[in-house]
Amino acid sequence: MVGEGETALDLTIFTDGSAVGNPGPAGWAYVRSDGREDSGSLGWAGNNVAELTAVWQALQSCPPGACVQIVTDSRNVVGWLAGGWKRHEPQICRLVQAIEEVIRDRGLQVTYRHVRGHAGSPENERVHDLAARAARTEGVG
Repeated sequence: MVGEGETALDLTIFTDGSAVGNPGPAGWAYVRSDGREDSGSLGWAGNNVAELTAVWQALQSCPPGACVQIVTDSRNVVGWLAGGWKRHEPQICRLVQAIEEVIRDRGLQVTYRHVRGHAGSPENERVHDLAARAARTEGVG
């Protein structure tokens, strides 16, 4: 449903990544304001890789030209993508570049907002549960 002051393309997307052991079995997830959600396993990865993968996956799900707000409990994600923080790890650099390419190629307008984890946001709790479940699934077998 489109609220006052929104267009059909406005989306708020909660993202989260989880790594059991950090690094360890990892998973990512997103929950969109239009009810769409997705999650997946990454294999062996660190938490920051899982967090950024969640953003990358979420942005790929957006319609071209969408105005998107990414909401995350990762200060690193906000810092790397919006705060001009330096990135030294090659895998983090590649993921940030992939996110920037998706934004450019799809013509997205993206803003980022940090929320405290486990502070009572139902969407943040839901996305956390999805990412943790995906990470645990990866660790099975």
